[in-house]
Amino acid sequence: MRAIILLLAMGMGALAVADEIKQVKVKSWDVGFADAQALVEQVRALASPQGKVTFSPRANKLIVVDLPERLELMDAVVKEHAVPARNIQIRVQFNETGGARRDGMAVGPGGIGGTSQSTGFGQNTVQTLTAGDGGRAFLEVTQEYPQHFVTYFYDYVHHIGITTVQAQWRSVGSRLVIQPRSSGNLVRVRLIPELTFVTPGGPGSVAIERLATEVTAQHGQSIQIGGLAQDQEFSSRFFMGFDSGGRSRRLNITLTPYIMEIGRPPGAPGAPPGPPPRP
Repeated sequence: MRAIILLLAMGMGALAVADEIKQVKVKSWDVGFADAQALVEQVRALASPQGKVTFSPRANKLIVVDLPERLELMDAVVKEHAVPARNIQIRVQFNETGGARRDGMAVGPGGIGGTSQSTGFGQNTVQTLTAGDGGRAFLEVTQEYPQHFVTYFYDYVHHIGITTVQAQWRSVGSRLVIQPRSSGNLVRVRLIPELTFVTPGGPGSVAIERLATEVTAQHGQSIQIGGLAQDQEFSSRFFMGFDSGGRSRRLNITLTPYIMEIGRPPGAPGAPPGPPPRP
């Protein structure tokens, strides 16, 4: 008799366990900019014995398999600690300065002589870039350099040990990879020079990570990018280009970062103001 009662009890327990297992569900949360390790520990403390808590760094998501009532408790904890990602808007002002020189010949009373005429120019343009906090945006510096710059940049890349680029370049341009990250009211901006090129096999690009530089500004504060301090010779060429008329130009770049909370447009209550109107 006792054996029958024991078997019935074991059977009922097994059914209860099976019923609990059937009830488990899967839920995931975007961690945002919360401390992922600390959040995982808090969520694991709320998990049932059969619950499973994992974190995906690539997706920045917390993934949990557990009972619905446990998931509800975890949901409240995650929403309290997870910080939503922000968008960073960067206002870029270009000040282009340069000049052109024309040489020629002239005939005068003293015979034939040379002539030289130099002209200067300057102009300001504005662009607006947007990148996710921790993401990246691309700022074109020069669309295409003269041919003698192609040789310089190609040789430079190989000289510093970047051997993944083998095919000869037909043309070369440049851009800055901009990676912003915010902390409170501050924005740290990482700038990586990148060369874009065309080979017989098609287009490509190579980032010069060793020349990356970082600047920090408050929301709405302007910073002038004077060049790449690690290599002045490379910098002087990187921030120079030529227009279709043969005029050389030197780029002076000013960055102004603005933090925009996701789902809250600039100027909305509680959101930082947007960039000022373009001049």
